Amino acid sequence: MDNDSETITFHLRHPDPDFLAYLATPSGFAVPPDVSRDDSGVHPLPATGPYMIRSYTLRRAVLVRNPYFHEWSADAQPDGYPDHIVWRVYPKTSQAVSAVAHGTADWLYFTVPDLSTRQIHEIESNYAAQTHPFAYPSTEYLDITSTSPLARDPRARRAIAYAIDRAKLVNIASGGSSFERSTCRLTPPNFPGYRRD
Repeated sequence: MDNDSETITFHLRHPDPDFLAYLATPSGFAVPPDVSRDDSGVHPLPATGPYMIRSYTLRRAVLVRNPYFHEWSADAQPDGYPDHIVWRVYPKTSQAVSAVAHGTADWLYFTVPDLSTRQIHEIESNYAAQTHPFAYPSTEYLDITSTSPLARDPRARRAIAYAIDRAKLVNIASGGSSFERSTCRLTPPNFPGYRRD
């Protein structure tokens, strides 16, 4: 990073047409070049966001405002809203749902697949004002490694594509709810560049 011009320069070892797309994903961050690729564990890496980690355990993380953060674009990197955020992990989805329902937690994230269809309908009926479904930016897919014989034979890949029952996979993944759908694209619906099938 050049402190005079406040720019970050990336030196790629080889051309990568997806590089800008990687940076646009929620998990794309600029880090110093000496950062290891290994898991950093409970030691947070340097980052550029409005919050920093004050404390962290496997069940609880506390984020506070980063005193070094300065908003340079409200659209690209907003200043943030609360002064601190407490992120709790509940052992069971039902405990997390109960915490939100009783006002001891503000928000429930990414646990719907763990609930039965009946539980989902109960939440939608009893807590309609608190229920706000959204498209999670993720796509599940079958990955065939480049060393597999299947990767070299387009007929084999086509046969696999025809043999997979996409509706059944969606039903298994979502527990029979309507929260997931099959697609022929890797890009999720709420990503730039997505086009409907």
